[in-house]
Formats: sequence, C-alpha cells, structure tokens
Amino acid sequence: MSTIKETTMRCLAMLKMIPRAPVDIDVDTIAEKLSDQGYDVTRRTIQRDLVKLSNPFPIFEEKKEGSRANYWSWSEGSEAFDIPEMTPLAALTFTLVESFLRDVLPRTVLNYLNPHFKRARSLLDKLQSTHFGRWHEKIRILPRGQALKPAALKPEVLETVYKALMQERQFQATYRMKGAEETKSYVIHPLGMVFRNEIIYLVCTLWNYTDVKQMALHRFETAELLDQSRQVPPKFDLDAYIGTGEFSYPVRETSIKLRAVFDPLAAAHLFETPLADDQTLTQTDNGKVELRATVKNTAELQWWLLGFGDRVEVLKPKKLRAEFSARISKLSEMYQAQ
Repeated sequence: MSTIKETTMRCLAMLKMIPRAPVDIDVDTIAEKLSDQGYDVTRRTIQRDLVKLSNPFPIFEEKKEGSRANYWSWSEGSEAFDIPEMTPLAALTFTLVESFLRDVLPRTVLNYLNPHFKRARSLLDKLQSTHFGRWHEKIRILPRGQALKPAALKPEVLETVYKALMQERQFQATYRMKGAEETKSYVIHPLGMVFRNEIIYLVCTLWNYTDVKQMALHRFETAELLDQSRQVPPKFDLDAYIGTGEFSYPVRETSIKLRAVFDPLAAAHLFETPLADDQTLTQTDNGKVELRATVKNTAELQWWLLGFGDRVEVLKPKKLRAEFSARISKLSEMYQAQ
C-alpha cells in the first residue's frame, strides 16, 4: 500500500473512532485501536494528524485538568460522518424513524441519533425538487382501530428505565396502579419492553418474586437506578412470554375451538389474514361464511368478535356463546332505558 493511501485510510479510521461530544477518546486509546488494525504509528503522529483533520472536520481537542492526555470529540450537533455516504432511501428511513419514535426513545439514544436525523433532513431538502425529496409526503403509518393519543411519559423516568434495562440493573420506582389514586414504591427487575399501540409496557419482576408482571411506563411517577444487578426468572424468554398470550389478556389458560358465522364482507379479510394456522372458512347455504379455528380465549379475541356487531354470530363454545348472549341482553336493556 502506498504511503499516501495508507495515511488516508489511517485518518479515516481515526475519524470513525472519535465519538460525539460530550463523550471523548484519548490519543493513547486511538493508538491502541490503530495498532489492532495493523497501523504502526506513534502517538505524536496521531496527534499531529488530528490537529490537521480538525480544520476540514468538526473535531476538537479538550484538555482535562490533572491529565496530560489529549482528548478528542466530534462537535456536539455536527452532522454525522458517514462512510459510505447516506443514500436517499436511508435518509427517508431516518426521517420516518424520527417521526414515529422520537417521543418514546430516551435522551441518550436521541442524542446519538440526532446527527443522523439532521443529515437525513438536509439530504432530503437538497433533493426537494426530485421524487426522492417528496417521499416523506407519501408514506404514513396508521394504527388499527380507533386512534388514541399516546400516553404522556416522564422523560426522566423513561431514561432511567431504559438505562436499567440496558445495563441489566434493578431500579426503585413509585408507580400508580390502574384506577388507583395513590402511588406505591417498588423494587423492579426489568426483563424487557413491549410497545403496544399507544402504550409502552415494562415486563419485569418485583422484589425477590419470580412471577412476571407488566407495568405501563406512563404510570411511573419516579424511577431511581440501583447498583444491584437484576434477577431473571429461570428460562425466561421475552418472545415466549408474549407467545403465551399475556398481552392479549387471557380469560382462561386453555385454547378453544371457535365456531362463528360471519357476514361475507366481515369475513373477507380472514381469507387473506387467517385467525389461526388451522383456520377453515366454509360457505353456508344462506350465503354466510362459517369460521372454525383453534384460538386462545382472551379478552382481545372477545373484543374483536364483539366489534363486528350483528355481522358475526358465535356458535361454539357454548359457554362463550352464552357470555355473548348475556352481554347483548345487557346492551339491549341499556339502550331501551329512557
């Protein structure tokens, strides 16, 4: 490799090592990382190169009291240094991420992503006269069902919970249960986080118990990080926990053999998006569609069925049919009352 090419590659490697302020890196650490990549260069040469690079690039040196080391950072808020250059499609992706996740990401993550967001907006602005520049006007993500406003989150709580989850540490918090007027104090072991529509849930255990709980982040009043490591229940797996239907609010543990008759229009989507792997759809003599499927008996399933109103009739299980009949009778009494 020629001397000029080697120097260029080494300088690019150094620029990629330097973090964005307020985080920094010293020349000794840069030298060690360069050595790991096969670059044999002195600390004096590295410092000299960094000084030269600080002219075209927004990097700066900081002297710390009581230290003889040279510390370097990218200027806070400076545009991201991308190799290869950010593409229009990547820029569009970053703008969509910013739109939909800004309110639910902690400040530390946003501080890292903001330069990329800024660069993405800048690139799309430059392409405004082209079809790339107008892509963000053509894509939207809509929730299924009635749209609700996101629950209000306390930024300092969100920051602490994310930090506890990432560092696998316990935290102490005050939390208000649904419907309660007063908060209570808990020691929490974070296991995972689940985003469900407008709500963020923390999957966790409390104190020394091993039963897994769900806690909505917007109901936390305070949160303080603790030094102790979290404790994880034996064989816990977040995907397996979700797969048990815990976020569908199970009514009973066992699955049911559901039989229901749908109006043809109400059943249309089931031909494309089945309710279960063993689902069957059969045309009835009166032109309706009979569904048969093995499903978990959850509150969410019942809400879904009730949402069709008079366009679906539950046939079996008989117990579920009786529950629906009782609900419909109550609704009839309610609307007939003056």
